[in-house]
Amino acid sequence: MSKYRLISLLFLLSPLSLLAQTPTWVNGQAARVLIGQATWAFGSLAMPNQSTLGAAGGVAYANGTLWVADATTMTGLNPNNGLPIPSGVTSGTYTQDARVLGFPTSSIPLPDADLTPFAAETCSVCGFSANIVLGQTNFTTFAPGTSRSATSGTGSMNDPTGVASDGNRLAVADYGNNRVLLWNATPNSINAPPDIVLGQASFTTNSSSVTSATFRGPQGVWINPDGHVFVADAINNRVLIWNHFPTSNGQPADVVLGQTNFNTGTQPACNISVVGETVTTAANQLCNPTSVTSDGTRVYVADFGFNRVLIWNSIPSNDGQPADVVLGQPNMTTAIANNTSNNFCPDGNGPVSTITNTSSSGVVSTIVTGGQCNTNLDQPSFAVADAASNQLFVADTGNGRVLVYSPIPTTSGVAASAVLGQPSFVAQVNSSQSTSIASTQINNIAAVDVVPAPTSVAYDPVTRNLFVADPTNNRVLVFTPGQSPLPLNSILNWASGIIRQEGVVTFSAGPSSTTPVANDTTTVTISGTNYTYTIKKGDTFDSIAQGEVSAINSSNSGAGDPNAFATFSGTGTGSLYLSSKGVNL
Repeated sequence: MSKYRLISLLFLLSPLSLLAQTPTWVNGQAARVLIGQATWAFGSLAMPNQSTLGAAGGVAYANGTLWVADATTMTGLNPNNGLPIPSGVTSGTYTQDARVLGFPTSSIPLPDADLTPFAAETCSVCGFSANIVLGQTNFTTFAPGTSRSATSGTGSMNDPTGVASDGNRLAVADYGNNRVLLWNATPNSINAPPDIVLGQASFTTNSSSVTSATFRGPQGVWINPDGHVFVADAINNRVLIWNHFPTSNGQPADVVLGQTNFNTGTQPACNISVVGETVTTAANQLCNPTSVTSDGTRVYVADFGFNRVLIWNSIPSNDGQPADVVLGQPNMTTAIANNTSNNFCPDGNGPVSTITNTSSSGVVSTIVTGGQCNTNLDQPSFAVADAASNQLFVADTGNGRVLVYSPIPTTSGVAASAVLGQPSFVAQVNSSQSTSIASTQINNIAAVDVVPAPTSVAYDPVTRNLFVADPTNNRVLVFTPGQSPLPLNSILNWASGIIRQEGVVTFSAGPSSTTPVANDTTTVTISGTNYTYTIKKGDTFDSIAQGEVSAINSSNSGAGDPNAFATFSGTGTGSLYLSSKGVNL
């Protein structure tokens, strides 16, 4: 009789019919594709090349190309990541990468592609290569610069944060150079120079001020097919609009939002000197807007500092024109992060705190702030809509999630219909969290379903791919709604290098022995199938675990168990992991 604890692990894998009539977003669903990293497990910063990203900022999609504004702000004197410092940098900070990459999306497998021929350890939807780089002479240089096109050793951009395309033209918000670059035709070659610069009189100057023709830290840009150009001039707390596609350098804007005129860039409510002091805003004010987009009819602005998204139901034609709809707040006058006041979170929220403070002017104020829910926002960075499918996507940066509104809201304060990057509307999963529940381990370090601080989103209406910039993990995640039936064993996403559910089997001695005894046996049972290993002289608990792994994975003429894949847990563990093979997702 065996002296060992025979551990039987049963996988119940009966099918469950969950067929949806149309593709549907599921709260907390995993991403399907990874761009900028070779595996799902890590989000490390590496030397730039064709397939790696630094802090991916802005993203845009058009005509089969995903454009990514790729820039990372580094410490000049003592970088902790071991990457080289550009020549001439001796102190302060500098921008690494300073480029825009174009990725052809034709190489990305479609949602219904059969990925089972790939080896289980191979990520067949990771590490895609760009075919265009702007701002650098090649894919491996990274120094910033201020010019029309890069030269050997010196780039032409400095911290590009936003990118936009209408399918025929391209625009880049070159934040560090206080300018926006425009291409009259979509670039199709490396280091293709732009045709027009906005915010500066020439391609070699870098100054900032508050006029109709200048910027201070432009962070977002958008192009409409009809020629409208929009710029989120973040530090000037405004959005500028050109009614026609500009044709000359330094061309002034036609309309300003967030300010009453072109010569004002301040927003007193942005400068809160006391934490918790009440913020009162209005429908015609902005605080550090980080993005502006349009679906051809409406205009959407991520009002980062006021913790809201503003919607204009038509393209504004008057300076200081107020917005029509607000999201993230119950009305146009509040600006609280994760606002839970007056039952604004009907689905429940996290801990609520009430802070009372006295301002420098002696005014006593009370602010109620709580957890995230389906109606509030915390420093949203981006909002973009797809009019055809009647959806609005919001990068809710402070809450580490992307919210989906369907249909596009027409009234203020409405709730989102789905959430990505978090398992629910009220959850806040940290990117470094590691939670163990019985035999199941969920590691959320650069996980497939976690977006610590999304900064931008782009949508492809044909494939329904949603591209999400995840700068914390130096990557772009691609989410796709699904309509396939999902059986219970849909645990392992074949597109992923991470196994999201693991059964742990640990071997240990019985009460009468401390070491394995030759000719004793161990058995692991999976869905009624027994896998027995006969212990040999000199075996350790590690070698027993490895023997069971071999028995399971080599069964069925080398095809392995049809339901589970076994993995040795590592030296000294005496354990193995059993993971559902899942189905082709």
